[in-house]
Amino acid sequence: MGCCLYVGMDDSNHAGEDIKGEINLAVFSFEHDDSIVRTFNNRRNYDLASQYMQNPRRDYRFTILTGERWRAGPLNLAYTAPLLINSFLREKSKLGIDSVKLYLDGYLDSKGRQYIREQFRHVPNFVVANFMKKRKNSNGRMCKGPRCPRVVYLADILAHRVLGNKLEECLMDSKYLPFQT
Repeated sequence: MGCCLYVGMDDSNHAGEDIKGEINLAVFSFEHDDSIVRTFNNRRNYDLASQYMQNPRRDYRFTILTGERWRAGPLNLAYTAPLLINSFLREKSKLGIDSVKLYLDGYLDSKGRQYIREQFRHVPNFVVANFMKKRKNSNGRMCKGPRCPRVVYLADILAHRVLGNKLEECLMDSKYLPFQT
């Protein structure tokens, strides 16, 4: 029997505001607890994220999107998911991963969902879901604080942290993967 990989993806949401472009980042975890949906604080807790990432059963990869096509595209995460996830799967092929649960931050339309599923036909049990940071509570009011799996929350924090690095640092980082269009 194989194991399940939980993946959370987020982007830096700053395309065009920084010379680097858009950071798309995936957090990988073999910890089931990282897939449970819960509400997190609206502020990014960098110390907590660093503490969680010390666990050897968690890891991450990122890429950088540049150019007009990627500035505010709603499918950015869908198009970069295969690059980031397949790289990790190749690296961990001896673990016998037979199930992947992918959780994206933000909007995902049927076209993006279909594209992702097609890219992961080789994974026997593949699930994709998305989570919106801005949501309404039972009273119809907008809630602050993301409600999502921990892997998505960690991806948000790490993408923001990577965005703060210099371009040279990003390109030399062992977790960086170039995105080819």
